[in-house]
Amino acid sequence: MFDRGEKEEKEDKGKHGIIKKLVFRLVKKHIAGSTMSAVLENVRKNSSNGMHTTVTLLNEHVDDANKARYNTNSYLQFIRQMSRLRLNASCSIRLSQLGYGINGQVLDKSVSTVLDEACGRGVPVWLEYEKGISLDKLFGIYRKYKTRCPSLGAELPVMYPVDAETIRSMVRKGDNIKLVSYSFANGSSPVKSRKSIIKNRANESEKYEEISTGGTYEKYIAKIGRLLQSGAKVSVLEPDEGLISKIASFSKEYRKELIFELPLGFNERKARKLIATRVRIGVYLPYGKDWSPYVVNKLVDGRVRDLAVKVLSEG
Repeated sequence: MFDRGEKEEKEDKGKHGIIKKLVFRLVKKHIAGSTMSAVLENVRKNSSNGMHTTVTLLNEHVDDANKARYNTNSYLQFIRQMSRLRLNASCSIRLSQLGYGINGQVLDKSVSTVLDEACGRGVPVWLEYEKGISLDKLFGIYRKYKTRCPSLGAELPVMYPVDAETIRSMVRKGDNIKLVSYSFANGSSPVKSRKSIIKNRANESEKYEEISTGGTYEKYIAKIGRLLQSGAKVSVLEPDEGLISKIASFSKEYRKELIFELPLGFNERKARKLIATRVRIGVYLPYGKDWSPYVVNKLVDGRVRDLAVKVLSEG
């Protein structure tokens, strides 16, 4: 028989489970389910539409070697499936998923295992920027494994204050760099979406909206130019289809050289319009059961995200 404290705890857990289910109904279009079959279905669909897919696993809170090993095996399974089926896909990993924060030996074993399998099978891999790992540390790790896996790439937050000299010191010819307007972190996204800005500043002038969007645009243009001058291959992960169109229209070189990714849940009509103008479009596809951190930190659909964060925090 439960005492009063145990009964209340059980009721709270039940309520929290119901809340999470309700939130998931709101955000499920942004997540490709929790199984490999769901991932394969999405990748096949994207391939048939001429779009590359970058897949990431939603399984965080890795605090021991067993959890790092589980994530490693999950990425290995994905890599083998993509290779076997000859699908146009890559994977995007977070170092914290593979043992960063536990010890260097666990991290090295996990990352080496994933990269050896990926490079052997021709599946590209990205290292994601995340809170708790400095940009210098991320690129140090990237440089360490780049010689082992030439197709390896790394993320660079577009809002991160990196000048031309720093980029020249970090980036080398042939590097794969992905500019991102948000990062996977355990806190708030460093960049609000255009829709969120408009919503939160509804009582301010239209000029604020233009300055906010233009500031992000200008940072993209500046960093893309510096990266291309360094000889890097540049991708852009950006949820705003209009901003992608604006960046691609900056010059013929940008339209020709850049690869753009939209997070799952994008506007298909707008994506088709971009493809029709010969903008190269791919899809960033998260899957897995541990989706709450992704919703809080990466989902930028203003109304859905704000509601999900409010409900989850109350749960």
